[in-house]
Amino acid sequence: MPKEFKGIPKLYDNILSLSEGDWTFYEWLDLKSDLQVGQICCAPAWYEKKKRWFFTTANYERKNEANSTWYAHEYSSERSKNKNTDSNVIKYFDLDSTENLIATAGKYRPILLLKYYETDWWSQTYPKNSWLCFPIFEYKQRHNQTYIFEDMKLNNSDRFYIPPQYNSSNPGIELESSILLHSIQFVEQRYIYPLECCLDNKEYKHFKISEKALKLIFFHFMKNTDILNIFLDRKKKENHEENNEYELFKMYIEDFFEDVST
Repeated sequence: MPKEFKGIPKLYDNILSLSEGDWTFYEWLDLKSDLQVGQICCAPAWYEKKKRWFFTTANYERKNEANSTWYAHEYSSERSKNKNTDSNVIKYFDLDSTENLIATAGKYRPILLLKYYETDWWSQTYPKNSWLCFPIFEYKQRHNQTYIFEDMKLNNSDRFYIPPQYNSSNPGIELESSILLHSIQFVEQRYIYPLECCLDNKEYKHFKISEKALKLIFFHFMKNTDILNIFLDRKKKENHEENNEYELFKMYIEDFFEDVST
């Protein structure tokens, strides 16, 4: 576990402990428990970089399809520049005549589980089981301390700071990271595996984001995307308590940084 951090991993726990119930950012889970909302897991998750791609046939071997090769073409923003996928690609990848196989960047990474869904859209006999999730991205060398402090202060609309495991008795992910809110996506349950955290005695346990911390993440998401703006206006009184919790949490963080800088 890293001993040096650019952010202040314990800050969120210190502030949450001031609220009624003595909350923490993370909570332990039983290794035998089922997947649940707020749990930190790992899964292959996609994300946008510079380009997307689609396939056409390069060298198709009808008697040995597994050894066939494909050209990757840039998927243009102008529909007229994107030719339809050819019949060999359609056959091998089980597409219909109007579909393209679109490729984009992805990685096996931590994710935060938000809600479980089942859909029978593709098959009424075998419904698809998926979780809506936020992918979690570790900070890189290019992200300096000022950059991370701004995330910790909740000053960035598309990110939420995720503290690492700062001591071996408390749960947490290995590295300082951030949720990229605009990368919210569905992942099939069969690809999801619970992330384990190591304790002092080398015991491994599963863990989750606490209910209080999860509310803060959701409110940050809704506040900065305005997704539910019309409903929040109508239900201003009903959401007043949640709004106060979020604003109070943000105020404590800002007060901390003001005290440190003076």
